Amino acid sequence: MKYLIEQINIGEAKSGEKNGKKYTYNRVGIKIKGAWYNASLFNQDVDKIRGKEGSEVDLTLYKEEYNGKMYDKFKFPTVMDKIDDILARIEKLERMVFDLDGSGGDEPKDEPPDDLPF
Repeated sequence: MKYLIEQINIGEAKSGEKNGKKYTYNRVGIKIKGAWYNASLFNQDVDKIRGKEGSEVDLTLYKEEYNGKMYDKFKFPTVMDKIDDILARIEKLERMVFDLDGSGGDEPKDEPPDDLPF
């Protein structure tokens, strides 16, 4: 979903090593609708958000528990996240269309109504 970014705070780059591979990441905070969301981003992802204050960016917002406390986080949506979002919208539309006849059922009626004007 696209969100308007009000403010961005990018922390200093930190380095680490895992399984013999070195990596660099930044702690990034963004403000959306007055609330702050945080993430640890690699350099290529930091470049996606740098300078985007006042712009709409496609993000996934979520909550994560750490040491018994809930934190507001964000991430860039993956292809699977986008597919899941599209499927959820299709399912919602199908429920709306199938419920137009007022039956509340999940399947459309095969027979036309008896009160057709012709």
